[in-house]
Amino acid sequence: MVFQITINKFKTIKSKPKTDIEYQGINNGCRYQKSYFQLEELALDVTKRGRAFSPAVFNGPRSKQCFVSTRMIVLDFDNGKTPIEVWEESVALGLTPNLMYSTFSDTEEKRRFRVIYIFKEDFTSYEEVTAHTKQLAKILEADEQTDGVKLYQPGKEILGGSYEVNTKDNLPEIVIKEREREYREDSLDRETSLYILEDYYNKVFVSRYGKIGSGNRSKPTAALAGFANSKGVPEEVMEEFLETIDPEPNFSIIKYVYKTYEHLHNTTNTEIRNKLIQL
Repeated sequence: MVFQITINKFKTIKSKPKTDIEYQGINNGCRYQKSYFQLEELALDVTKRGRAFSPAVFNGPRSKQCFVSTRMIVLDFDNGKTPIEVWEESVALGLTPNLMYSTFSDTEEKRRFRVIYIFKEDFTSYEEVTAHTKQLAKILEADEQTDGVKLYQPGKEILGGSYEVNTKDNLPEIVIKEREREYREDSLDRETSLYILEDYYNKVFVSRYGKIGSGNRSKPTAALAGFANSKGVPEEVMEEFLETIDPEPNFSIIKYVYKTYEHLHNTTNTEIRNKLIQL
């Protein structure tokens, strides 16, 4: 049993976050990719060590746009079912819960717990794992407000587990809706946008074009704006980032790129995207 998740290894959480600021702090620290070879190590992380986690690994911050893969489906139960009932219903479907633990809200009167299913094969599509997660949640009457990249808090104690790894073939069949267009209409949030821009600028852009702020600004600024547009970075965040790297930012170039290539916003077509960032 070998798998990876993204985890907050810096903060020990002993209770459910009570404010958005507290939650955001936990989320911001959830960036370390950890490999597991023993189920007991995961059990310790999500209980005694108090580590928040996401079941997926990413090529940037935790978001569906940066999703790489996962071998997990994670479900939350707070509808009154007992862990034994969920275990038996899972087995009847041909699936074995690999780890079950109580959440901070768990009581004897109303059980609240989390179930982790680990698979032999990777889910390499956000749409695929999210469709399976939502469908399984519906069948087992778990919380359906979930997807393949959700941030999960740790809990109180282990309720059960098994080393019997699941196979995707035993999951109920699903139909994944194909996108009608080759681009996504949703924009990234400010934090994710700035992270992606800074990472790309420092690791790729500077070596290709040099630093923006001297000489001809138009071409490199347009290229950076094209990259930002293709990733779904909002125009105003691109302008904000440009101000941090260029003492005389050329905002008109950004506006031109975003207006001219609006129909390619956040495209997933590699050929078109490459042409866009090579303006």
